[in-house]
This record gives sequence, C-alpha cells and structure tokens, in this order.
Amino acid sequence: MWFTNRFGRRPMHFFGSLGTLMIIVGILFTMYLGYNKLFIDTNSRLITTRPEFYIALITMVLGAQFFIAGFIAEIVLKFNVNKDEFSIKNKTF
Repeated sequence: MWFTNRFGRRPMHFFGSLGTLMIIVGILFTMYLGYNKLFIDTNSRLITTRPEFYIALITMVLGAQFFIAGFIAEIVLKFNVNKDEFSIKNKTF
C-alpha cells in the first residue's frame, strides 16, 4: 500500500517521471536513427519506412500523454476540497 499512499497524493511524480523517461528514450532513439541515416548508412531506405521510427514516435507520444495525465491529476487533486475535514459550528457538552 506504500505505492498508493505515496503516489496517490502526488501523481505527477509517477506519471511525470514515466512520461519524461519515455520522451527522452524516444528522442534518443530518433536521434540515433537520424545519425545512422546521415553518417553511417547513407544509401539505405528512408527513415519513415523503418518500423523503428514509428516505435520511437509512439514512445514520444505516449510519454507526452503520461506527462499530461500526471499534470491534470495534480490539478484535480489540488482543487479537490478535502471532504474528510469538518468544521465544528457548535460545541455542546
């Protein structure tokens, strides 16, 4: 239950980290594909015809979606009024 308690209050820590990691992996993979096309194998097929390009593209899109989901969840939790706290108007004994 440590997982739900810690990340339940701060979803941006989980989704933001996962999203950032996926975006970075996608960018690095795309940079590798570009470097490979420009300098190593210049006579090969286009980058957009390779399946690795689409894997890198999907990784970046999913990373952005995870990051945005964490950001929206953080906003929702911030503006969610804590319903467990009650105000006491009268105190009777």
